[in-house]
Amino acid sequence: MYITVSMNLIYCPICSRAHDNTTLVSTLNNISWVNPSTDVLHAYYRNISGVYTTDFPDYPPSFYNFTGDEFPAENILLTRQGTKVKVLNYGEAVEIVFQGTGLLKGSVNHPMHLHGYSFYVVGTGFNNFDNETDPKGFNLVDPPEVNTFQFLRRDGLPSDLLQIIQVCGIGIVIWIDT
Repeated sequence: MYITVSMNLIYCPICSRAHDNTTLVSTLNNISWVNPSTDVLHAYYRNISGVYTTDFPDYPPSFYNFTGDEFPAENILLTRQGTKVKVLNYGEAVEIVFQGTGLLKGSVNHPMHLHGYSFYVVGTGFNNFDNETDPKGFNLVDPPEVNTFQFLRRDGLPSDLLQIIQVCGIGIVIWIDT
């Protein structure tokens, strides 16, 4: 999976401080999380439909120079809201690249975690992820096992962090803390 971590805008006609009917939100792959009225894990284990969808995207909606100052012509600043999750089969392993972006220059130091799960940090870096060269530097021998990592700025540049993790699934993985 390749997940962009961004700050975006969302249409909000009732936001009192918004001069253009938008407000700032954090997103993963251009989706801003919406808390449902029913707990997601409760809905998952009780087979309650309509609480979440299982279509969290494996990739961002478009690829461009994520750490640059220029963005594609299509409007990627406006985002969608959703309660989208990625469900993993028991024992399924997945590698996730978290890519910082330069959208709105809003990425900040922020902890990231998967609720109730530990994972291995196999790589870190800066700038755009390169699938040809970056994996050569992965620590696949003794990577640190953690339950949180910090999405940090470097030299005042909020957009250029890369974090690569590996997760072994034991059920549902929920993306809510961005």
